[in-house]
Amino acid sequence: MSMKNSSVPSGAISCPGGEQSDALLADRRGEYDRLQQAYADLLAERDQIRKSARAMHARQQATFERELSQALIAVREQGDARLSRLQDEVRSLEVALEQAQVLRRHETDELARLIEDRDRSTAEREALAEHVARLEKVVETYVNSASWKITAPLRRIASVLRRGA
Repeated sequence: MSMKNSSVPSGAISCPGGEQSDALLADRRGEYDRLQQAYADLLAERDQIRKSARAMHARQQATFERELSQALIAVREQGDARLSRLQDEVRSLEVALEQAQVLRRHETDELARLIEDRDRSTAEREALAEHVARLEKVVETYVNSASWKITAPLRRIASVLRRGA
């Protein structure tokens, strides 16, 4: 069918088969109105889907943010607990270090005292060794002297008499 007939108002020109054209035009207008309504329904459905999608996105965003917040809180709590344990460990190590430093100072002082005692003992031993050497020379001088050799028999007699008395 040609479109020329659809632009002419019905009843203006009467042509053979005009009733058919009018019926066809009415059908086309009805179909057009149904399509317009379907299009309007689709637009409304699209708007509703968009609205639902925005609402779903907002819910998902809120859920994500809530879960993220909970996860961050949990991580922070774990971090705080670990930090607390590490701080306790640091304090414990600082106390142990201080005790070790005190012990080291005492050991260093004791070592210095022992070195001092050793040096003093070495000096005393050397002095005593020199004194012994001098006394041995004196004894050797006495033993090798003529008077010691002359008085040897008298000392033996005195020794025997002391044992017998």
